[in-house]
Amino acid sequence: MVEEDGAGARDERDVYEGRYVRARLRGAAGVAVLSVRREPANAMNLHVWTELGDALHAVESCDRARALVITSGLAKEAVFSAGNDITELHAKSTSRDRFDAFWTTLTRFLARLYVSPLVTVACISGFCPAGGCVMALCCDLRVANRTAVIGLNESNLGIIPPQFWAELMIKTVGPPAEQLLVQGELVDAQRALQLGLVHRVVDSAGSRAELLEHCCEAAEQYLKATRSDAGRALTKAHLRKPFSDAWAANAQREAEQSWELLNRPVVMEQLTAVLEQLSGKRDGAKKSKQAQVAKL
Repeated sequence: MVEEDGAGARDERDVYEGRYVRARLRGAAGVAVLSVRREPANAMNLHVWTELGDALHAVESCDRARALVITSGLAKEAVFSAGNDITELHAKSTSRDRFDAFWTTLTRFLARLYVSPLVTVACISGFCPAGGCVMALCCDLRVANRTAVIGLNESNLGIIPPQFWAELMIKTVGPPAEQLLVQGELVDAQRALQLGLVHRVVDSAGSRAELLEHCCEAAEQYLKATRSDAGRALTKAHLRKPFSDAWAANAQREAEQSWELLNRPVVMEQLTAVLEQLSGKRDGAKKSKQAQVAKL
């Protein structure tokens, strides 16, 4: 939908809408906002990663789009994304074919996002581990508020950070990455800023909507700082394409290696415990809600 106001035409329209992912072009500057909403915590399953790839393609194909801001659309503002859905990683809860599709889909999306001709901004509010963190690392800018907690915490689940995820962390923060990866450490916003894991921290905790405005402004400033969209995109591709191409080409091999790892008894036991813990929390929340209703 195109709306007219005193300042001229403003293009406000949906570019993509799926079950969990929506991309909307807002304003004349060409900034699109991609929101992910899979309640309660944006656990990333095959469906979400597929829609992310479709949404990225749709925005890149839109003539008016020049930048993309990725944010959470969850009701709860304390979570950006909880990372990959554990049921996609738990060997007994999935199948080899399903896991292959899951892993290759997410890998190809991340590799594409890393070299996107768009200016990309991660809008990080709250919890952002693992898959959420690596998606943010693929963006040109990462802007967080004070509630952000970010990192690759795979080692705490008894698994190894995927090769290219780890390499991207190392490219981003340098030598401190090894300790972060080995310990599976999640860092707060101020520490993330010091490490270079995020580029900017919005001073107030604020609301996600307030943070989103800061991110859109950051995208517009980035666009104004580069006079040629084509030159910016070509330079970005020149610098990042070798890594992106190797990442995408390794998707199937990485899926095979990951499947072997996930079938190790010690890993399966650890992930089973995580699933049981999550199930217990859901059951506890449900019982608590039922008790409140009963009191009414």
